[in-house]
Amino acid sequence: MKKYIFSAAGVKQWLDELYGSSIGVQADEQTLIFMGLCNWLETRFILSDEQMAYAEGLSVEFKNNLASEIIFAINHHVEIILDKPQLSTFPKDSVKVSSYETNKIHSDSSLIGDQSETDEKFSNCEASLIVRIQYKVLE
Repeated sequence: MKKYIFSAAGVKQWLDELYGSSIGVQADEQTLIFMGLCNWLETRFILSDEQMAYAEGLSVEFKNNLASEIIFAINHHVEIILDKPQLSTFPKDSVKVSSYETNKIHSDSSLIGDQSETDEKFSNCEASLIVRIQYKVLE
């Protein structure tokens, strides 16, 4: 796979190509993400030195959790959306904040009946993953 622009459109292009590829390619992408979110970002997206330094400065827990969410999304062909401002017009006393929100449907296995019901419940997986990079004015 090639490198993409780190924008909402670039993430969509990456996802479209990934979801159109073989299961083996998708598994390789998941392994790359699992091995290290920052290395994967640098491999898959065109990032400035400042963007890379910011990603590397995120907490290990945040990076591991986000990597897990991206891997889950790929596994289930879930939409991944990057929501970030294109240009910073924020004052100098602002800080960049990263967050993500995920929406997944979970089933209680004790409520699942026969196998045909199981297949139907899990084949209708509805989920989304939104990664937000925003600026917050310091007070």
